[in-house]
Amino acid sequence: MSPLHGYRAAIEPQEPEAQPQPSAWLHGPCLHLDPRGRRCERPALEDGFCYRHAPGSEARGPWVWFRRLAALLLAAAILWPIIEAFLEQLPHGSR
Repeated sequence: MSPLHGYRAAIEPQEPEAQPQPSAWLHGPCLHLDPRGRRCERPALEDGFCYRHAPGSEARGPWVWFRRLAALLLAAAILWPIIEAFLEQLPHGSR
C-alpha cells in the first residue's frame, strides 16, 4: 500500500450505493423541462408528468392566486408615488 492510498481514496469520487426506488418512481422522473432545460425531479404519474406539471393540474392552483396578489401589491407599492402624483393632477370635478 502506498502512503497516498488514503489520500487518493478521499479525493476520488465514490460511486453512490444503489438505492431501491420507491413505487412512486414506477414511471421515472417527470418529463417537464424548465426554461433552462433542466428536468423536474419529481416522480412521474401515468401520463409522464408529476402532479404539479400534469396538463390541467389543479395541484398548483391555490398558490397561483397568492403569487398574483403578491405581485400586484408589490407593483402598487413601488408605483404608488407615480399613481398619487397622477391622481393629484386630475381635476376635482366641475363646480
